[in-house]
Amino acid sequence: MPGGHLHTPAFFFDKDNSDPTTGRITDPVLERYRDAVLAQARTLLTTALGALTPR
Repeated sequence: MPGGHLHTPAFFFDKDNSDPTTGRITDPVLERYRDAVLAQARTLLTTALGALTPR
C-alpha cells in the first residue's frame, strides 16, 4: 500500500481576530491552511484506498 504523510503548518492567527458575540476565531490565512491540510488528507486517503485490492 502506498504511504504518505501530511504537511501541517503551524496555525497562527491574530488574537484580535475573533468575534466576541459568537466566540468564533478565524481569518483567511487560517482557513487557507485548514483547507490545504484537508485537501492533502483527502488525496492521501483516496490514493491509499484506491490501492487496496479486494480479497
